[in-house]
Amino acid sequence: MSHAPRSEDAPVALTSWLLLALLLLIVALLLRAPASLLHKALPAGLPLAASAWGGTVWDGQLAWAQGERRGLLEWKLSGWRLFTGRVVASLRNSGQAPLSGQLVLGPGRFELNGLDGELPVAMVQPLLPPGWELPGTVQAEALGVSRAGLRSGAWTAAGGRLRWAGGPMQ
Repeated sequence: MSHAPRSEDAPVALTSWLLLALLLLIVALLLRAPASLLHKALPAGLPLAASAWGGTVWDGQLAWAQGERRGLLEWKLSGWRLFTGRVVASLRNSGQAPLSGQLVLGPGRFELNGLDGELPVAMVQPLLPPGWELPGTVQAEALGVSRAGLRSGAWTAAGGRLRWAGGPMQ
């Protein structure tokens, strides 16, 4: 004996298919979103000038300049880590300040892990007491830092090795 579908079930079935189609459309648009959308996420007053955005939000690059220094920053986001509530990006900078590592952003959390390469002094300067200045560059080996907040908050952990060729430093 066959049962004909009730007319009340048809709108419910159609609604679920429309919701699935809408969800797939949103996912497809997010996967193809251009990297230049991240320009609006950069904090105001950043000492770096970013230009020449390329690729997608998930796998992209940008050209940067700070004074006479120039470089190309490339990133690759880990999509699966978004399900844990964290944004994890593998970073690689080439040019006048070669550097690679991993950036982790989570709820109330900021981490840089496994940084290897040359850190511009302008990146290290905000960590130093007022009035201190470092000339030159700082070499990082397996450097990792964690902070309880994106822009403010206590530094919770640090590890790795920093080398500075400008003289003794404590």
